[in-house]
Amino acid sequence: MRERKPVMRMMFLTLGALLFFTLSCRVITGEEAPTEPVLDTPAPPTEALTAIPTVTGPPVDLHDIWMVTETDGWALGSDGDNIQDVFVTRDGAYTWDIVTPPEAPPEDPEEYKAAVVYFMDSLHGWVTYSVGWHFRDDAVVWITQDGGQSWQASAILPGTNVGEYYSPSQMLFVAGGTGWLRSSVGAGMHKDYHVIVISADGGNNWELIVDPYMVDNIHSCGKTGMTFLDANTGLLTRDCMGVVPTPDLFWTFDGGRTWIEQQLPAPASAPTAFDDGYCGVYSPILFSAQHALVALNCATYGDDGRTEQWYVYSTLDGGLNWQTEPFSGGPLMFIDDQIGWGIDRDIVRTIDGGQTWETMGSIHWDSRVTFVTEHLGWVIEYHEEGRQVFRTEDGGLTWLEYQPMSVP
Repeated sequence: MRERKPVMRMMFLTLGALLFFTLSCRVITGEEAPTEPVLDTPAPPTEALTAIPTVTGPPVDLHDIWMVTETDGWALGSDGDNIQDVFVTRDGAYTWDIVTPPEAPPEDPEEYKAAVVYFMDSLHGWVTYSVGWHFRDDAVVWITQDGGQSWQASAILPGTNVGEYYSPSQMLFVAGGTGWLRSSVGAGMHKDYHVIVISADGGNNWELIVDPYMVDNIHSCGKTGMTFLDANTGLLTRDCMGVVPTPDLFWTFDGGRTWIEQQLPAPASAPTAFDDGYCGVYSPILFSAQHALVALNCATYGDDGRTEQWYVYSTLDGGLNWQTEPFSGGPLMFIDDQIGWGIDRDIVRTIDGGQTWETMGSIHWDSRVTFVTEHLGWVIEYHEEGRQVFRTEDGGLTWLEYQPMSVP
């Protein structure tokens, strides 16, 4: 294990001070953020948050967090070198241990290896690394089945040298050991070229099933998310604002080898929303082969600048019909088919599958969030002075700030 580092402050913050989802995969915008949030003034919670226990040890610089139970979770962070580290917690995100795979550091000390990960539960995880916008002839996926105590390298990944560069963007697995890795390999006029590789044996071996020469209908516009229900059924979303008049998504029923485009209907409450062609689709979620959710963001431009309106699209018949509901916005995060959050500058929560939304608070900075129950969640908040970690036990109404530590 590597040396670790000191601890700092604790403070109580009232009303959903932050949040911005990432499962989803939204990129931090880099907008200037105030050092103090501007908050609404809700009624105080009926019960105070559980006090953070007193722990000692060096502080941990966490970048992203994925809790899989109330006590167990994973994170990416920094130990001060030029490779992104993997951390694990077993006490509710208070203390962390470094369990980084034995990935070699970049040859150029000025480069940095960034990780793309997927964690299925407390024991099973997969990690792969990219080095800037370069090719990688030695790229592998690291696999753990014991919570990061040991790692096994996969066979060398295919498809890493078919474009201008190689940059992994998303990895996911389903029960049974089938997994996918989606990587960007080039860009052009309204193009975002990708490769997709598939594993049928838990990540040990990979097959190239999509590249710019094999499958051509998904390479236009920026990809915003991919999800799979099982080894066959999946969804892919993209943002074609200003390029494709009618927003769309893609279905696959053969594990991602072929993709079928589906154009979405205009929102019921805004039948002319697509007239200007500034709409993109985000956050694909599959609860079953029939039940799916996506988020739609439509932008308009006027004298006051850019304004956005978000909608939740849901289908109960495999995409034949879509129900649309407006909400205050942001990528979606659901823990089951009823309970979820929309996380933008307003934090909203639904407990009826997206039909109605409750505003939990407002924020003015960017964040990464993870929830494991309707009430219990964590967030890593980003602002101009750095990163902070908060915990909520009431679904986002109140937050307690604390400093995560390395295991003493």
